[in-house]
Amino acid sequence: MRRQLRDVMDEAGVADVTPHRFRRTAATAINEIGGLQLASELLGHSDPAHP
Repeated sequence: MRRQLRDVMDEAGVADVTPHRFRRTAATAINEIGGLQLASELLGHSDPAHP
């Protein structure tokens, strides 16, 4: 997956994207739209206080 993401980002001319950075960006968007509880559940955390 890491290699596929790197290839796509290289093709698009986007630098410094890793699976972890992508996950954090998605988590931020989910948190802003649906709240901490939803973000925690979708990311597989058992306790929203401990991400």
